[in-house]
Amino acid sequence: NQTVYSLIESGGVLFAGTRDSGIYASTDSGRIWTAKNNGLPSGSWHALVVHNGSIFAGGGACVYRSADSGTSWIARNIPASSSIVVNTLAADSTDIFAGTSKGIFRSSNGGGTWIDINPLWGATWINSIAVADSILLAGPGYPLTGLLRSTNRGASWDGRIDTIPFFNTMSALLFVDSIAIAGVSQGSSSGGIYRSSNLGVSWAGRDSGSLYTADILCLAYAGNTLFAGSEFVVNPSVYASNDFGRTTRSIASGLPSSSPVLAMAVLDS
Repeated sequence: NQTVYSLIESGGVLFAGTRDSGIYASTDSGRIWTAKNNGLPSGSWHALVVHNGSIFAGGGACVYRSADSGTSWIARNIPASSSIVVNTLAADSTDIFAGTSKGIFRSSNGGGTWIDINPLWGATWINSIAVADSILLAGPGYPLTGLLRSTNRGASWDGRIDTIPFFNTMSALLFVDSIAIAGVSQGSSSGGIYRSSNLGVSWAGRDSGSLYTADILCLAYAGNTLFAGSEFVVNPSVYASNDFGRTTRSIASGLPSSSPVLAMAVLDS
């Protein structure tokens, strides 16, 4: 068994980024997996994203691109020190954003070049990123926590949003049209899901029931349903919500009870 850090679907194929074992692909909804590591260095792959038909993978100190559904990979590395770790990737039709241990970087040419778009107060560990039109949200880690927001794709930053507790970590961020969703962790009495109906300017509170003490590690959305994977205080779980996290229900029957849910992808089937 492998620890899976990232999952994404592209062209009917499910891709998984693993700890220390590269990237795998499945064409049958995860029943059988095939290694897709031609051109990849060894290591862990924390992030996967699709951008204009290509798959981008982030891990260790690098970003790699595949234009042939994982058959081969070429480097699209961020020009930073060798100690950089790529934690998360986000993309739209225009840009790719990389959240790293040295802050946030943006590429407007398919990873050919990257520019540093860190806030003025300096580079910081970035756990999560979401983009919608010109709005960019980022969840930082130490020495900052809380949520960062930019209205011009990272050219400048508004500062930390004060309607989510600063001491919490935004482990997952997601846009559903104009609704922003944040998965919150690192707070034994203040985890769960936050939501914003104004592109991240202000945020509403959490489900006061089952997710109140859950560390939300990943989010996915499909078919009018929000899915959240957690590292629960008692047991990890997967939750579903049809009202953007106001109410939730567990759908974890059959899943192992001892492992946190680090990544999710929703297939059409």
